[in-house]
Amino acid sequence: MSDYVLMLNNHLQATGDIYYFTWDYGHSGPEHQANHYAYAKLRGQVVAVGTATSRSVAKQHAAYQFLRVCGVLH
Repeated sequence: MSDYVLMLNNHLQATGDIYYFTWDYGHSGPEHQANHYAYAKLRGQVVAVGTATSRSVAKQHAAYQFLRVCGVLH
């Protein structure tokens, strides 16, 4: 699996958007079966959301979606 968070970070640094980018996180369900959410935000707007059973995988999913929305990945 590619490291989409690293790819996203490199893209944001190259475009100068690194200063306007933030992550937010959430979860739902019982702790032993929680669904984790990662929200990739640019200038305060949610651009992509990732969902998974772990926070780190949710972050990878959101980074992948963000890169697709920006046209970096096809």
